[in-house]
Amino acid sequence: MERIDRKIYNSEKLLVINSEIIDWNLEKRHGMQKWRAHDRYGFIELNLYELENYKNKINKGFPSDYCSNIDWKVDENIFPKELYHLHLEEIKDYADFIASYISALKGKHLNFIFEITFAGFHIIDSFRKNTYGRALIEAVISCFNQESYNAGKSYKEKYHSPEKIEYQMSHYKND
Repeated sequence: MERIDRKIYNSEKLLVINSEIIDWNLEKRHGMQKWRAHDRYGFIELNLYELENYKNKINKGFPSDYCSNIDWKVDENIFPKELYHLHLEEIKDYADFIASYISALKGKHLNFIFEITFAGFHIIDSFRKNTYGRALIEAVISCFNQESYNAGKSYKEKYHSPEKIEYQMSHYKND
């Protein structure tokens, strides 16, 4: 038996969307949300696909034993490559957990693509582990909860406008 070494923090928050997941027809969902604590910050915007729907959309083949995948489509001019490498394994672990969670609720094994279309960061507070996995959980919740989605959208417009991204990246590159 394989031992799971990573704790999936904030997984209990998924409980609030159980009925929405059970009723989901597996069509593409869009979400965005932040996760913030005293010294941690991460923001993720994503599209969530069930693998068969994704394969049909992009006409690509995937191995039959495919579990979950992060399709990272964030420009490195708005999200530092170092942060991507720091958090990628964590995001994958959380995505695998979420895929298993949804599969359990749906009563069958399903595979998912987490297409990350935007990621926001804070110059200081985004370098700690267990930040973007939690942001992924919050973004998935917003895929099924309109209030959470609206809050994430408003937050993105306020704190991740093109001007603020440019300012932040210029300070990040100079530090």
